[in-house]
Amino acid sequence: MADLLEFRLQAFAADEGLKNIGPRLRKSVVKDCIYPTLKEIRDYAKKHHRHKTRTGTLKRSIKADYDADGGRVYNDDSCDYLIFVHEGHRSWEPDKFFEVAFDKFDKKLDKKIDQAVNKLLKESNWVRNVVYNK
Repeated sequence: MADLLEFRLQAFAADEGLKNIGPRLRKSVVKDCIYPTLKEIRDYAKKHHRHKTRTGTLKRSIKADYDADGGRVYNDDSCDYLIFVHEGHRSWEPDKFFEVAFDKFDKKLDKKIDQAVNKLLKESNWVRNVVYNK
């Protein structure tokens, strides 16, 4: 009788793998996924708005930062008219460049998070449980 090679996927192995990656997952997602994406969103928002740049104040006021739980793209208080550009005012049509920037990178962020989770799961070696049957 020939030897058989069996690859087994088992739920308990997945539980063990998830326990192993749990403590590292948040740090990995923030550091490797969220923060780089926030920088891309910030840079995109700085470049893709309809406001005619004269002094660069609007562009300089768009910032990104992060902490252990995630991060944000925001405008500091150095540009008092950014809200009017974004939301519109009187005859100005709204230019939702922050929302456009977030929407543009939404799927990219999801993909980065999936890759980070898969990488950590592979490192925990939960995926395979090889059994040799004779």
